[in-house]
Amino acid sequence: MEDITTMNRTYMKIGLIAVLMLSIAIPQVSAEDGAKNIILLIGDGMGFAQVTAARVYEAGPDGCLNMDTLDYSGYMSTHSQNSLVTDSAAAGTALACGKKTDNRIISQSPDGEEYETILEAARDNGKATGIVSTARITHATPAVFGAHSSSRYNWDDIAKDYLQQTKPDLLLGGGLRYWLDDTETGSHRTYEKLLEQGLSEAEALADDGLIDDAVAEGYTIVYNQSELDALDMNAEDRVLGLFSLSHMSYEFERDGTDEPHIAHMTEKALELLENDPDGFFLMVEGARIDHAGHANNITLNVHDTVAFDEAVRVALEFAETHPGTLVIVTADHECGGLSVEYPFESFPAEGEYIQDLDNESEYRDGIWTSGSHTAVDVPVMASGPFASLLTGRLDNTGIFDVMEEAMVSSNDTATELSAEVIPAISITVETSALDFGTVGAGLHSDTKQITIVNTGTHDVNVTAEAWADQNNFYATALRLNGGTVDGFSEGIPADITDFEYAEDVAASLEVPEWAGGEYDGTVLFVAEGV
Repeated sequence: MEDITTMNRTYMKIGLIAVLMLSIAIPQVSAEDGAKNIILLIGDGMGFAQVTAARVYEAGPDGCLNMDTLDYSGYMSTHSQNSLVTDSAAAGTALACGKKTDNRIISQSPDGEEYETILEAARDNGKATGIVSTARITHATPAVFGAHSSSRYNWDDIAKDYLQQTKPDLLLGGGLRYWLDDTETGSHRTYEKLLEQGLSEAEALADDGLIDDAVAEGYTIVYNQSELDALDMNAEDRVLGLFSLSHMSYEFERDGTDEPHIAHMTEKALELLENDPDGFFLMVEGARIDHAGHANNITLNVHDTVAFDEAVRVALEFAETHPGTLVIVTADHECGGLSVEYPFESFPAEGEYIQDLDNESEYRDGIWTSGSHTAVDVPVMASGPFASLLTGRLDNTGIFDVMEEAMVSSNDTATELSAEVIPAISITVETSALDFGTVGAGLHSDTKQITIVNTGTHDVNVTAEAWADQNNFYATALRLNGGTVDGFSEGIPADITDFEYAEDVAASLEVPEWAGGEYDGTVLFVAEGV
């Protein structure tokens, strides 16, 4: 029987042969890789009570919604810069830009300084971008991701920002009336309303809508689910879906319409955006949860929350098959001051909890305390890269910070170390510039030298340690620039790509002649950003 030392050496030889034949790239494990894709789902007006009510209706008191299954959770304050009770414009700006602003302002300061949105940052990093909403696509929450304006009511500016400035790859929602020429039925672009938007008399008279402008910018336009489903998303560059004149229908009132559900819009958005090899940013808004809260209608509110939760399911299923996807579920604020009540010492039958369409049930009193927004905290749930940062008490500006950090960390994996066993093999190791990781390389070679080279954009420190065979025979086979060592630590500047030059500045491992030109063992490389 072979002794364990011989068996170990045989194993290492087999491992090296495989590497030589296949030129395998070995990824280095970092403390946390960044997010290639980010999906942010916003339940507009969805507080903790709205989630509870939807759960009781859909899954029962002991059940779970899809949003309940995310890995991390916390709670978030929502106040704006000038008000304890925020509106969607200021709250959305905090989420999209990481900056507080006054109510009614879209992604800029009260003085007019434009704030960069997470959508713009993603676009500038080469990622695809998309916005999905059940509201008018120029409404406050979608607008904060793709526009800048002094007022959420400047819908013409917002639509033009989409087409001329941010140019998202996908826009799906309602609000067709803001894009149609005023000669078409349902158009909101009348001469008087355009003057209110700040257009001059000549501009208002010459206006012919924005549909042709969108086509000129490369958007394929669809007006219903049938047309959306007919698209080959692998062949489309940009898609604009305008599925209703104003807001899309409440989920409870959709029968007989050809409007796509929010989950279906999310599916189609992902089909388009996942074609970008650099990843994407997608915002999905369940807008009509808020509208039902303003109306104090528990039936409409619960049905739209459940529909929104189906979009969460779509996002989670995508993330499961696409590692590196950060999914965040939250709200911009609570609306209606909802409390979840029911007669003491009893449970509702399945579906009974929201029978109160006409606000007349015996347990109706006290369910709603407001017809507007409130200042209570809202839920945050997250899974994927950097999701662990979204726990405990948060401010709404922190959502942007985590998304930005996750996206930047994904880009930082461009820092690379390569180890070349001259002349037979090249091993490439990727690592974050901000974190450290390790890779064990099994070596058994007739070659004389290994040179470590930093081909990335950040300086790194590299340490190496020889892990010899069981009898420790090769413990002193590791050498640094001619001297025998058990290990070494070297600083390697960024962008060292010339191997001849690198031999003078980087780490060099040599196999001594007494070892027969072979090194049987393992070298552990550790890289740390500086």
